[in-house]
Amino acid sequence: QGSGLLAQVLKSDPMTVASASLSAILLLHGCLQVQSLAQGSGLLFVGSGGCDGCDAGCKEGPKVDEQLVRAMAVDRHGNAHEESDFSVRVLGMPAWLTTRQMKGQPQCLWVVLADKDIIVPVGFDGGRPIVGLPSGTGGSAPVFAGVTSNGQVLLVANYHGPDNANTSKGAGVASFRIQQDCSLVLADTKAHSGTSIDPIRQRGAHVHSFVPARGGLAYACDLGQDLIFTYAVSADGKLTELHRAHAEPGSGPRHLVEHPTAPFVFVISEMGESVTSWRQKSDGSLQLLDTVYLKKRGPVTGICNDGSKAAEIAILPDGSAIFATNRGGENVVHVIEVQGDGVLKLSQTVQAPAYPRGMMLAFDGSLLLVAGESKTELAAYSVGERGHLTPTGFNPSWLPPHPVSLALLEDAPQAQRVLIS
Repeated sequence: QGSGLLAQVLKSDPMTVASASLSAILLLHGCLQVQSLAQGSGLLFVGSGGCDGCDAGCKEGPKVDEQLVRAMAVDRHGNAHEESDFSVRVLGMPAWLTTRQMKGQPQCLWVVLADKDIIVPVGFDGGRPIVGLPSGTGGSAPVFAGVTSNGQVLLVANYHGPDNANTSKGAGVASFRIQQDCSLVLADTKAHSGTSIDPIRQRGAHVHSFVPARGGLAYACDLGQDLIFTYAVSADGKLTELHRAHAEPGSGPRHLVEHPTAPFVFVISEMGESVTSWRQKSDGSLQLLDTVYLKKRGPVTGICNDGSKAAEIAILPDGSAIFATNRGGENVVHVIEVQGDGVLKLSQTVQAPAYPRGMMLAFDGSLLLVAGESKTELAAYSVGERGHLTPTGFNPSWLPPHPVSLALLEDAPQAQRVLIS
């Protein structure tokens, strides 16, 4: 009965859905109970992205399994155990997960459903988890979400698929004001439109990330246009475009991280299989500093990029090293040291699960988690000085098929486990 009700909700107008009462959604999940996590551990949520269209050896799992955001308890040493009762079922593909974990503010989890153009909020009001009604994303195929530094605004990237689309309809960025119960109110949208040189993958805009940064700024990586947009984000979520930085033609900028203290950002480009460093200037514009190629360069052709493409990027809390994944032809994690002037130095390459699309740092940068989309794997690496990686041997069997999205709620008592009865 609950699944049928949620199916009706998803057919509703997204903006109407966004304003509906959160209490109604409790009927979908029965009775909820709460159990605190052990000190020093966290609750890891893992979502599926299905098979990558370029992975010929990948076999799709049942939709019912791919639409379950699985949960497990994990500690800073990479030890974990299944917590299947805490998983959250959604009627869509949870291609991105993100959380808010800020002192003095309620913890939230948001599940981005790329195939439904919606975001499902999960709140933890008063220690009682509440799965909320979804909000439309103001565009199509959302693939990324992040919380601004004040904890009040959620930024969303609308990719607009498929990869070979020949229009930009639905591509752009959006902002949402975060309510006390983790529900969302649309604040602003900005459409992206344009092309670049690749005749297959860049016939329209494809916004792959919209990353909050210091000083009320945010950066949007547009793979389809080879552009990095700088936006100003007001306290109430209004967006103002400030600048556009031009990436290497045909490189396809995908994701971005900001240095925690120095005026640098770092961009991983999917098609060019590279990481670039950029200086942040006082007016919000970006100046290219350095480029590291993750794979020996060759011609980039076809929708599958000759079978190899870059995926995710993460940075240590002290800014000393970056981690970047390559998938397909080479399934690896690269460790890249960051010099004081923003120059990059490739220092280590380790084997990763096949198609390592999802990756995140946990527990103050002491643990790196990497999701293998192709064969349903999750690897963990202990992180040493300047990012040196050592595999822990961790690879749980209790995963959704083809995991790509990861989010962690750390440490009790604020982080709570959801028991669905």
